[in-house]
Amino acid sequence: MTEAAKGAVSDWKTFFDKKVIAHQNFSLVNGKPVAASATPAGALEKIIQTLRPNPLQQDQPGKVALAIGLDADGSFLKTGDGLPLRTISDTPNLSRALINSTDNKAADVFQDDGAVVEQYRVSGLDQMMAFDCGDFELK
Repeated sequence: MTEAAKGAVSDWKTFFDKKVIAHQNFSLVNGKPVAASATPAGALEKIIQTLRPNPLQQDQPGKVALAIGLDADGSFLKTGDGLPLRTISDTPNLSRALINSTDNKAADVFQDDGAVVEQYRVSGLDQMMAFDCGDFELK
């Protein structure tokens, strides 16, 4: 090594810090995932979203409970009673997902496959509207 190389100082700066923390479970504290021994049942598994008023019904806007569904294909946004609304990710083998409302327009979804917790932002929630699609027969 040359004398100049021995005394060189790096001017690199850290802008993003990634941590790997072993965990069996996680929870949310101030909107960020943290390792936890256990999270109370039902905590952060549903949020209540105010819907846009339907101009055809001319009544007060309704509300809907939103949750995260998990299956072999990944995760999806669903209503509290199980109606699938939108795919969130195609990550397989998910074991847990939590949803946290950031405001009336968006929500953060945190999902865990046992190795990593991924975060997704679901936006446009303030644009949802309830409507009656009529009757139909399944064959």
